[in-house]
Amino acid sequence: MGDWSSATYIASQIITIVAFALIGATFFIKKRPVILALIIICNLVFITSFALLQAWVGVAMSVVAIGRDLTLLVIDKYKKPENKKRIMLVDWIFLAVLTAVMVTSTYFTAAGWMTWFGFAGTYCYCIAIWQKNILVYRILGVICEALWVVYNVVIQNLFGTILEGVLTIVIAVGLILYIIEIAKKKKAQSQIGRRKTSRSDTESPSIVE
Repeated sequence: MGDWSSATYIASQIITIVAFALIGATFFIKKRPVILALIIICNLVFITSFALLQAWVGVAMSVVAIGRDLTLLVIDKYKKPENKKRIMLVDWIFLAVLTAVMVTSTYFTAAGWMTWFGFAGTYCYCIAIWQKNILVYRILGVICEALWVVYNVVIQNLFGTILEGVLTIVIAVGLILYIIEIAKKKKAQSQIGRRKTSRSDTESPSIVE
């Protein structure tokens, strides 16, 4: 996969590895501003990698991702605390504008329908972070990464394919563990509820006529 006799291709692979190293670093950082800064840097690195591969949909989606993350940060900053977990009118406007920008940029940069997988992966992630349900976020995260695996295959990005594949597996495992955790909590809550009901029945005084 790819032309390893080309210095440009080799450079693209090295830069791809750097970008995924930055993604990995975000998992060990808790401060949101630092995470955002790393994600923006990561997308800038991806822009360079995709440009070297002449994968212009990837370039366009990385530029959109930077704008998306900065806009979301501003929206979240000015939202009232009680509205942060609710989808408001401003969120719908943001999604509509983002969709229009993404479709337009992909239309003018796509080299065949297969390169639209880059658009699909980015848009899937946009929906994931736009909505507020954690389980849906994790499910869409797996789908997003799988779509990016396909896109990297299409553009013959070897390390992009491998590392996106690894990331897909890691996120999928995380999703499974999250579902198991939810199931355990529901089971524990159900058992507590039954015990309370049983105890209430036992301790209720009998009526003597």
